[in-house]
Amino acid sequence: MLVELTLSVKCKDFYQFLLDSLVSEIVTYNPSFTKDNLCAGFSYSKNLKGKIGQKSETVVKIERLIANSVYESSVTSDKGVFKISYKLEDKGDETNVIYEESYKGNGSLNQLNYKLVSNFYKKKSRKKIIANLRGAENYLSSKEENKCLD
Repeated sequence: MLVELTLSVKCKDFYQFLLDSLVSEIVTYNPSFTKDNLCAGFSYSKNLKGKIGQKSETVVKIERLIANSVYESSVTSDKGVFKISYKLEDKGDETNVIYEESYKGNGSLNQLNYKLVSNFYKKKSRKKIIANLRGAENYLSSKEENKCLD
């Protein structure tokens, strides 16, 4: 799935928001982690709970990390590999965000299941991604406004 959206925030601020969110998640699973360790190739493990209560150990790997430009990661489980990508284009006071996600199932049954289920949830997933991006935009905009008031 691909979502392209222009946000009314500076590219460096949105990129920093992505990094801060990522570091916050990593610290949850690895309390000794510091931001200095964040680079392409870094990976960490976490347990996820599926929709029907199944627990699955996953490995999250930072695939690409280019300042103010690209963030890509993969989440590998026993079912397959889920990849997400944020590509950012600096437009001055705006940022064009290209969000993409994909899944490659381990085995044809997992892949077929994903294709069938994703078609049902495509519209809902797209709306959720847009809402999350707009939420980040609103958060960063209000943060900037509060900075101006100080």
